[in-house]
Amino acid sequence: MTKKLDNMTMDERMAFFEKKREQERKERQKIVNQVPVDLLASVIQLHKWAESIAHDGIYTGVKYIPAYELQELEAAADQVKHDFNIET
Repeated sequence: MTKKLDNMTMDERMAFFEKKREQERKERQKIVNQVPVDLLASVIQLHKWAESIAHDGIYTGVKYIPAYELQELEAAADQVKHDFNIET
């Protein structure tokens, strides 16, 4: 019988939540594995550009974001929009 969360020690709670996070990660990975590679690549590219621009905006200032990066972000967003048939 499993212990209630309230009756667990801190180490037991940490192990419980680590196991739970790992199980959730495996479930997400099963879903990701079902996505075609070309669709996944467009989402990864969008994430790359969004993360880069957000990092530049936060740490160096918005005025230092190159127009090229904004154009690449827009292109990546358009590709995802096309790949996933997103109508806006």
